[in-house]
Amino acid sequence: MYDLLIKGGTIIDGTGTPGFTGDVLIDEGQILAVGKLTAAAKRVIQADGLVVAPGFIDAHSHSDLKLFTDPLAKEKILQGITTEVLGQDGLGVAPVPDSAEELQSFVEPLLGSLDGWEWRSVGEYLDALQRAKPAVNACVHVPHGTIRMAVMGLGARGAADDDLSAMASLIRQGMDEGAIGLSTGLIYAPAAFSNRRELVALCQAVAEKDGIFTIHMRSESTGVIENVQETIEIGQESGARVHISHHKVSGMANWGKSKETLGLMSMGRAGGQEVTCDLYPYTAGCTMLRTLLPPWSLEGGTGGLLRYLADPSARSLIKEDLQRGLPGWDSVARAIGWGNILVTNVSPYQGQELEGLSLAQIAKIMGKDPIDALMDLLLIEQGQPSMITFQQDEEDMNRIMRYPYSVFCTDGIIMGGRPHPRLYGSFPRVLGHYVRERGLLSLEEAIRKMTSLPARILGFDDIGRIRVGAAADITIFDPDRVIDKATYDDPKQHPEGINWVIVGGQVVVEEGEHTGRRSGRVLRKAP
Repeated sequence: MYDLLIKGGTIIDGTGTPGFTGDVLIDEGQILAVGKLTAAAKRVIQADGLVVAPGFIDAHSHSDLKLFTDPLAKEKILQGITTEVLGQDGLGVAPVPDSAEELQSFVEPLLGSLDGWEWRSVGEYLDALQRAKPAVNACVHVPHGTIRMAVMGLGARGAADDDLSAMASLIRQGMDEGAIGLSTGLIYAPAAFSNRRELVALCQAVAEKDGIFTIHMRSESTGVIENVQETIEIGQESGARVHISHHKVSGMANWGKSKETLGLMSMGRAGGQEVTCDLYPYTAGCTMLRTLLPPWSLEGGTGGLLRYLADPSARSLIKEDLQRGLPGWDSVARAIGWGNILVTNVSPYQGQELEGLSLAQIAKIMGKDPIDALMDLLLIEQGQPSMITFQQDEEDMNRIMRYPYSVFCTDGIIMGGRPHPRLYGSFPRVLGHYVRERGLLSLEEAIRKMTSLPARILGFDDIGRIRVGAAADITIFDPDRVIDKATYDDPKQHPEGINWVIVGGQVVVEEGEHTGRRSGRVLRKAP
């Protein structure tokens, strides 16, 4: 007798083709048959009126440490997500440099903390993650900032030939151990100190292993067009496939530029360069508050930043750069204004709750200029707060969402009591708001962007589709009821309408409730 039979649902297989009514037979973690079936199974899920889809893939996730401290992964699995892509923005937890404490402190605002890291290499991290037995699958990038820290420290100097060789060796090793490629975040130190020559050299190592280069570009506002063009050219010069993280156009003065950026991507693809992107379905972003500061102030890591913030002369230089800008620096504060930056993961100030207030409001409470309030807040909170930034136009986001080679992500940062709602609601928001209510995408196309397309980008052929031989990672939802519930004011709300989630053939979500099963696996790209 087989393990599981899903009967009578509308099967949307992830390829973009129209759905059809049928059954799915599962045994020993794999899909054995799809169609009109009469097989006997230990368990039958009656899916009449529901959609049976491949498990969703979160193309940009920050659960690198959270899957150890909370392996149930409710924020993701209850959205129908069965695979998370880690090691993003060049800020990952492996390989570990000699100064492990420095890396731990530096990534904490983005990834949280975990006592007793038991790994040094990418392969050892993946082994440890498998032992943690999370409820979801996971794969990982080699993070550019982390390997730069391992080879060169947190300094702002350019990479010499020996540095490039050492970093390329770490990339090759990480990919041989199962990493999918290289990620970078060019607004985050120390990757922010790299130049094009460095990126091309490192991407050549990625191309050797047929990996993906995933990039948080240096500018998503004034220089977004030029940065998309440069990203495509890095791919062309190195031979690597390129993927743009959370593609957006930031700041009102730049709204509408998605027409040019997507046009460049289409031209690149027409010329043979593989270029894709991901997005989250919200017009507000979220990242570390300290990224508002000029890059030079982040050169020494958390300790260096705190020393600068305690030094009156350094504070004066920071303030001057924030007021006037710097050549080549994409200042978020200048692009969107202090009133559009909400602070999260922050303690009360003199009894006044600051969580969820804008920097303009916090400055008023403190009785200070917004820049001084920002610097004081970072100093008091040891550089740890995060922020939500209202920066995009709905039309740009819709245009990127419709682009045939964009996929979906949460980019969910788990820190603080008031996270961005995308952590809890991204995928149901697409299905409920943008598919059912607005008709921006067909259901089949939205699911393709959540499943088979990201699987192909990542280089995995056993996830992302409902077909014989594929892994039995399946999400079953009600197309008439699925919707996100998380809001900016009340973000920790799980969605509605995700009925069943199956990971590796095991039922992890049953009638909308987590069963406690943890059947996820580490996905390693074959050398």
